[in-house]
Amino acid sequence: MDQAAIEGLAQQLADAVRESFASLLYVETKNKIAGNPGLETQIKEFKRAQMDYRFKHMEGTPITFEEEQNLSKIYSDLLLHDDARVFLDSERKLLDMITKIQNMISGSCPVELDF
Repeated sequence: MDQAAIEGLAQQLADAVRESFASLLYVETKNKIAGNPGLETQIKEFKRAQMDYRFKHMEGTPITFEEEQNLSKIYSDLLLHDDARVFLDSERKLLDMITKIQNMISGSCPVELDF
């Protein structure tokens, strides 16, 4: 199979992902949240705290009890909002799908990327 044919298949896959339930639900709830500045700010705050938590974990930096409690509180507060809960869940499912596809492709390629 030549490169153009493979790129055509990749485009079909990208289109299928974009039209998937998880993607459509993600876009729909993201648009709803964009109309609610307070909720949008809460989600950004949660994602920032979550990223800080993950970076500290990857670096081996100790995470304080207060930091864990803060992240849990922000997340719990978000779950009280249906749109936030649906958004975070659809985002996770969409990212999981993309990661699985990427792993399938990279796992079947003979190129070693461990340099």
